[in-house]
Amino acid sequence: QTALAGAERIFEIMDLPRESAAGAEVPAGVRGELEFRGVTFSYVPGTPVLKDFSLRIAPGEKVALAGATGSGKSTLICLLLRFYEPDSGVILLDGRDIREFAVKSLRKTLGTVLQDTVLFTDTLRSNLTAGAPEISEEELHKKLRECGADALIARIPGGLDAELANAGSRLSQGERQLLSAARAYVADPPALILDEATSSLDTRTERHIQEALKTLTGKRTCLIVAHRLSTILDADRIIVMDHGRIAEEGRHHDLMARDGIYRKLFRSQYAGEAT
Repeated sequence: QTALAGAERIFEIMDLPRESAAGAEVPAGVRGELEFRGVTFSYVPGTPVLKDFSLRIAPGEKVALAGATGSGKSTLICLLLRFYEPDSGVILLDGRDIREFAVKSLRKTLGTVLQDTVLFTDTLRSNLTAGAPEISEEELHKKLRECGADALIARIPGGLDAELANAGSRLSQGERQLLSAARAYVADPPALILDEATSSLDTRTERHIQEALKTLTGKRTCLIVAHRLSTILDADRIIVMDHGRIAEEGRHHDLMARDGIYRKLFRSQYAGEAT
C-alpha cells in the first residue's frame, strides 16, 4: 500500500505537462527592476494567497519580505520564478511581462539561494560554475576569494576537483549553504532571491554566511524572504505581509517605532513575547 501511494505521486508528476520553452531571451544589460502589479494568486480556487498585490523594487534595491508563516512570502518567489502563473495581474522585469521571456533565460537572470541547498554529485568546480560554465580559472578564484569560500575549498581534499559524493552529504549544512551562496556569486545575476537562506543554521555559522551574502548582494537587486529578522536589519525596505497583502512597509527602525506586526514579530523572536 505504501508503494502504491508512492507510485501514484510519481505518475502524477510524470503526467504533468512540460514547461513551455517558448519566449524571448532576457536581454543583456538588464537592470533588475522587478514589479508585481495587481497580482492575485490561489493554490486552491476561491482561496487566494495573494490579493491584488503590488510592489515595485528599483534596480539595486535590497527589499526584504517579513511576516508570519502563510502570509504569502514564498509564494511571491514561486511566481517570480514562474513555477506558477498568477490568476490575475502581471509581474514585470525591467518593465516587461516575465511571461514574454523563456523560462530558462528568466531563471538564469534571477539568482537564487534557498534554505534547502541543492548540490550535485559531481566535482566541486562543476557545482560552483553551474550558472557560468564559461568562466575563466582566474575569475573563478577571484570570485571565490571575494565571497569567502576559498578557505572552505582549500580544506576539502582535492579542492575544486574534489568529487562531492551523495550530493555533498558529508559537508555540514553551513558549508553547503556557503557553497550555494558562492555558486550564485560566480553566476553574477543582475537580480538575486534569498529565500530563508540562513534559517536552519546556528548563530555562529549564520554570521559567517551573512558575511558571504553581503558580498553576494552587493549593488544588485535583492528580494529576501526572512525568517530570522536579524538578517534583514540593513535592508533598504522591509515589506511586512499579512494574509497576502502588504500590512507595513519601511526600514527596521521605522517599523520598530510603530506598535505593529513587525515590532511584535521582532520582539517575539528576541524577548519571548507571544504574537
